[in-house]
This record gives sequence, C-alpha cells and structure tokens, in this order.
Amino acid sequence: MSDRDPLPHDQPPLPIIGQEDWGDDLNTYLNALDSRLTVLENLPPPPTSRQGEWNLVSTNTAPPASNQIRSNSGLDLKSATHVWLANVSNAGIDWTNLWSLLPTTGTIEMYIQKKNDATKWVKLTAVTPLSQQTGYVDFTVSYLDDGGAAFTTGPVMIVFRW
Repeated sequence: MSDRDPLPHDQPPLPIIGQEDWGDDLNTYLNALDSRLTVLENLPPPPTSRQGEWNLVSTNTAPPASNQIRSNSGLDLKSATHVWLANVSNAGIDWTNLWSLLPTTGTIEMYIQKKNDATKWVKLTAVTPLSQQTGYVDFTVSYLDDGGAAFTTGPVMIVFRW
C-alpha cells in the first residue's frame, strides 16, 4: 500500500449487486434498484422546443413578408404541404441564425395556435433539413391533428418541438 493508495490491494473485489452476503431482502432490493437504474440510463432525452409568434395571412405563395406565416393552402393549415415563416417574428426577433437550433435530421413537430383562440390549432410534422431561403424558411409539412375550428388571419403562436 502506498501513500496515494489508501486501500490495500490484497482485499477481495467488491461483490456483484445481488450477490452480497446481506440477506435476501436487501439483495432483492438492490437487484430491483439496479434494474430501475438501467431503465433510467436508457431513457431518451426530454424533448426540446422553441417558440415564437408570427402573423398568419391567407396568401398561399412564398415568400412571406416580415413577421408572416404563409402556407401553400392559405388558411387551411391542415391541408398544407409547405409552411413558410419569415425570418423576423412579430416580436422583431430575427430567427435567421436561430433556425440552426432546430435539428438537421429527423422530424420537428409544429404546433400552431391562434394567439387569442385556443380552439384554432393544428399540429404538423416538419421534415428536416429545413430549406432556408432569403428572408424566410420553408418547412415541408404533413398533418397530424387539429382543434376542428377554421383559422382566420392574425397572430399565431408556433411551438417547434423535437
């Protein structure tokens, strides 16, 4: 034993969990605890999200003007295959560089809700990578779910979740 190593090397190795000589109850408990830790280690990371506010307009062509969201199906977002978001949101935030926070592979959930009416919402899946254009980004989307009420023009909140 050296000064740096306070444990003698001639000690037997630590017992394997569940095989300690502590009695059946404690060994059962330790086995259950070890199983739970293994499950926790294998859990996926929690979802990440970003959110912003844009103005929904009925125009069904790109490009959107500053602070606008448009789709190729106008206000019928559940039929959209493309959603276009201006780089600048209603709050005046320039998302040009923030788009890079979204994943480049896989899918992104887009939850779009009318700012002042919780009955008007739609959930879409956006395929990555995003298509960044001059002044806006193009999301290729597919429909997941909606609240049943038709959208009208005006401010909407958008949550991006992956």
